[in-house]
Amino acid sequence: MRDYCHEDWAEWRTELVMRDLDRRIDDLHALWQIEEEEKNKPIYSEKAPDGSEAQELLGGEMRLTSPWTSEREP
Repeated sequence: MRDYCHEDWAEWRTELVMRDLDRRIDDLHALWQIEEEEKNKPIYSEKAPDGSEAQELLGGEMRLTSPWTSEREP
């Protein structure tokens, strides 16, 4: 029995392993996509009002900064 079924079993097992590998690769690509999107999000920062009447009414300075600039405010 083993002599007749071994090749079929090996082919079936290889197919299962390849399906699992394809699923893991898809999961990894999805994770990389999410990480890339997070890395490229603009950075929002806001300063406290400086005491002027306009800034007291409207609030402090707001900024959007690109994530790849070297000078970012916390």
